[in-house]
Amino acid sequence: MPNMTLTLVAVLAIGAALFSFLRPKTAFLLVVFSTPFMLGVKGNPLLMRLGVAELVFTLFLTAWLARLVMIRGKSRNLNTVHFLCILFMGVVLLSLVGIQEAFKSALIETVVLGYLVFFCIMADQVIDNDDDLRRVLDAWMLGAAVIAIIGMIDVAGVLTRGAPILFPSKDPHRVMATFRRPPQLAVYALATFFMAIAYSTMGGMTARKRWLLRLLAMVMVILIIFTSRRSVLVALVVGMGLVIIMRTPRFSRALVFALLFMAALSAAHEMVKTSPALTDFFGHRLRILVSGDALDHPFLRANVEDAMNAFSEHPLLGIGYGTFSESEYASTGNEVHSTVLRVLGECGLAGFIVYLVLTVCIFVLAYRNIRLADQSPWQDFARMVLPALFALHVSYLYNRCFRDRTYWLIIALVIALHRLLVVHAKRRAAAAQAGRSQPPPAFTGRATMTGLLGNAPPSTRT
Repeated sequence: MPNMTLTLVAVLAIGAALFSFLRPKTAFLLVVFSTPFMLGVKGNPLLMRLGVAELVFTLFLTAWLARLVMIRGKSRNLNTVHFLCILFMGVVLLSLVGIQEAFKSALIETVVLGYLVFFCIMADQVIDNDDDLRRVLDAWMLGAAVIAIIGMIDVAGVLTRGAPILFPSKDPHRVMATFRRPPQLAVYALATFFMAIAYSTMGGMTARKRWLLRLLAMVMVILIIFTSRRSVLVALVVGMGLVIIMRTPRFSRALVFALLFMAALSAAHEMVKTSPALTDFFGHRLRILVSGDALDHPFLRANVEDAMNAFSEHPLLGIGYGTFSESEYASTGNEVHSTVLRVLGECGLAGFIVYLVLTVCIFVLAYRNIRLADQSPWQDFARMVLPALFALHVSYLYNRCFRDRTYWLIIALVIALHRLLVVHAKRRAAAAQAGRSQPPPAFTGRATMTGLLGNAPPSTRT
């Protein structure tokens, strides 16, 4: 039996690799689709961080490299964001020099970061045109639709205590829908919410697909509520506030998105009210957030103090990427709950500067996309990406972005969209220049008078 299992796995792996080699774009879409399915193997620190997406991606990566080497196709040049990602990876590797404790955890985190950085770079190689970019968004939304169905089944189970919960969480009041933990679902739902409403603004889309995307966005709001991730909820409110203030993409649509957002919040509120236990649980967590007591929470204080202690003693390169939870600085025995604090503690000032420049460049690129997309089908989509990025980075103040697959996927989409918009802008400029440089037709006096007066009468000259 073990031999048959290994044989079956080998056959499937060879088949998947061959498929990826022959159809790299389709394989990439499968990777995007499988991104949210975070099922892992408990007890194994590596497999706990690897889901279906990573297993598919490994096959795709191998086949893509083989295709690139054998066919020797011309690859696209890297841009500034790509180089900054590689530079950050270099700082991470430098931070590991000389570490002795938690080496296994550091190695696992570095491997995970490495292939996600490569995923971001590779995405630019397989997105060739607007249709490719739309297919990537379709694959993302299809994967999110599966998560939405699973998540709402689990929400029903939490509410009724009688319906089956497909993926039970350690906390009976929360849902995780294939993710290892509710916080991971919350960040994924936050990114999907904004990308769904951004995608729904595209021109040439059927009304049914447009409203299905908006319905998907509403379900993401409900799932965020039932993950009880307060930082993500704050980020969601901040992002929607920016959509209204910036009138993104237009005031009428921004108003529609606000109404949908409020409707989703109202639906989640009515669901929570059906159970006294849920009302007490969620009410207590929200009261801490509204009252400001969260700032005095012992865990949060320890989170900040531990990270800053590690930074103060290792200011240049930190204590080593991925080593914090097993270091002497972790008074609670946990990882740093903040991307900024984690970079400071584990990668020092060098890592923080690279991360800061990388973040600024991503925002600059997203802003340039807004200007480049003017009067194009991507106009409203590009305007929605900026508040989405801002909301995500608000959530990353208490979450960790480098392990978040959607973080790297959004970076890849911003880069790919920028490249496509630049190409479109050059074509428009070339067409306009060709139109201006073309000499006007030569006119004779007779032709000129004919053009001015209409059809001239037959000539009477003898």
